[in-house]
Amino acid sequence: MAVLLDLPPEVEETLSGKARAANVPVERYTIDLVTRALAADRNADEMETFLNQMARNAPIQGSEEELEAAIEEALAAVRPKRIWK
Repeated sequence: MAVLLDLPPEVEETLSGKARAANVPVERYTIDLVTRALAADRNADEMETFLNQMARNAPIQGSEEELEAAIEEALAAVRPKRIWK
């Protein structure tokens, strides 16, 4: 699969600098970043599934709103912080 990234110059410079510091070609470094990001996202999705299963199997203690808030809090703790532009 080929992907073309149109990055702002400052992001491109940062990415290139980090790749140089790691002594890795920029393309390989970028592939590794994307792979790790997808794995983290998959792990967050798996955690969400697990928490939903636990919520269904656990005795209900508290209101539906409190349970939802607890699930959202747990998900926020495992999800990476993202900034979408």
